[in-house]
Amino acid sequence: MSRKQTSSGRDRTLEDFLHEKSDHTIALFNHFIKHYNKIGKITLHPAKAMIAIAS
Repeated sequence: MSRKQTSSGRDRTLEDFLHEKSDHTIALFNHFIKHYNKIGKITLHPAKAMIAIAS
């Protein structure tokens, strides 16, 4: 699973996106990612305001 994307000359990481998110939000995110991975291999593309999920 990829966790970086270059955006506007700056690498965005999953950690950047989840920084200062609540424990509940992070747990929910991890729950969905766990289940998406059961369906098939996914790639995450973090950006400033969203995380794209691709297969």
